[in-house]
Amino acid sequence: MCGRFTLHTERDLLAEEFEIDLSGLDSLAPRYNIAPQQDVLTLCESDSKRAAQLMRWGLIPRWAKPLSKLPNMINARVETIAEKPAYREAFRKRRCAILADGFFEWQGSDKGKTKQPHWIHRRDCAPFAMAGIWESWTGGDTEQPPLITCSILTAPANQAVSAIHARMPVILDPAALSPWLSADNYGNTEGLHELLRPLAADQLASHAVSTLVNNPAQDTGQLIEKYIPEQASLF
Repeated sequence: MCGRFTLHTERDLLAEEFEIDLSGLDSLAPRYNIAPQQDVLTLCESDSKRAAQLMRWGLIPRWAKPLSKLPNMINARVETIAEKPAYREAFRKRRCAILADGFFEWQGSDKGKTKQPHWIHRRDCAPFAMAGIWESWTGGDTEQPPLITCSILTAPANQAVSAIHARMPVILDPAALSPWLSADNYGNTEGLHELLRPLAADQLASHAVSTLVNNPAQDTGQLIEKYIPEQASLF
């Protein structure tokens, strides 16, 4: 799964890398601990052009009723996304990319011990686009502006991540980004699945980080620094 991620790349570099205009997103700031139910930077296609916008992380199906007891739908599995009622229409018609420059996964340990978080990023430290889907939800109240929410697609982990966690977000190859966002692929589920291949393991690097990341209120560069355990004293 993907439960936390980072995006601290300079906005000018993001704009250049993904060919987008960020001038209207004044609230965009470096983030080191993006958590569910927070706004995330996404890309969609509008009139055959890429458009950047903020969406709330945690998809709400458009048919969901107010106060429904829904699970926290921050991730959607690629294996079942074309069939599950909560995701299948968005997969066909409402795809997006969520921008990041790293994500966190927690490595299991012996029973009773705290899991060790790791920060995983591209080896070249470049930002990347994670495959996502989005929905517009009003809860039946058409007088209120819709709430735009999204979910990150996940797949079985590649060799770079599997020792830490069994799953990972789908990081889109740069050549797959435009086809993934394109309205020309509406309903082409077979072709879309071809775009969701795991990123090559040799393109990723990781290191252990402090458990401070477990607290969503923490959001500083310290969270991605390499964690060095204290050595037990010999005396």
